[in-house]
Amino acid sequence: MDGEIDLAIAPTPKNNEDLESIFLEDVVLVTAMSRRLLQEKRTPTKEFLTKHPQILVYNHQHNERPDTTIRKTGKEAGHKIYVPDHHTKVKMIEGGVGWGRIAKSECTKEKKSGAD
Repeated sequence: MDGEIDLAIAPTPKNNEDLESIFLEDVVLVTAMSRRLLQEKRTPTKEFLTKHPQILVYNHQHNERPDTTIRKTGKEAGHKIYVPDHHTKVKMIEGGVGWGRIAKSECTKEKKSGAD
């Protein structure tokens, strides 16, 4: 928007006629955790989610942590673990370290343990 970037892959800004956009794909986010963390295939409750850490990607570009956005939207306040990239986030979720929101397409029978 400032003329500094020729191409960006990002969510479409609302009501900005100055930018040309091309649709790439729809992404459905789900809450996911490993079966190891979930144990006994029980359905996670809000209390369960606040008791276990949420894995989030740290936003380096804006030098801010996303937890303020989470509080504003009313999501569960609990322990959070910040990681540098999405790949690390998925690996930590798969390893049973915590839970997080990932694309539904990333959940396979081998990886998936819980999704809403």
